[in-house]
Amino acid sequence: MADPDLDFGIVYDEHGFVHILHSTFFDVNPEIDNNVKEYVERILFTLSEAIEEQLGSVQWWITSKPLQSIMEPFEDVIYPKGDPDAVSISKRDIELLEPDTFINDTIIDFYIK
Repeated sequence: MADPDLDFGIVYDEHGFVHILHSTFFDVNPEIDNNVKEYVERILFTLSEAIEEQLGSVQWWITSKPLQSIMEPFEDVIYPKGDPDAVSISKRDIELLEPDTFINDTIIDFYIK
C-alpha cells in the first residue's frame, strides 16, 4: 500500500490501485510545474504505470484531431469559381478528412473536378 515517503499525493482504492482522479499527485502544482512539459514529465511514468496496472488487458486506440483544424478559421472554397456546377468545400468537409472519419460526397465531387 501507500508509503508516505514515496507516494505523497497518491491515493489508492480498496483494491490497492492508484485512484488517479482522487490523487493530488496528478494535480497541476505551479510551485514545481513551471509549464506543461514539466507537468507531463512529472506525472507520465506514474500515470502510465497506473493505467497499465489497471487496464493492461484493454486494447487502446488513441485518436485525436489536430487543434489546428478546430481553431483556425476557414473560408469555404468554391471550385471552379463561376461554374454553375462548382463544388463548395466547407470547414466541416475538411474535418471529415481526419483519420477515423468518413469522406462525404462533397470531397469526392471536389476530387473528380
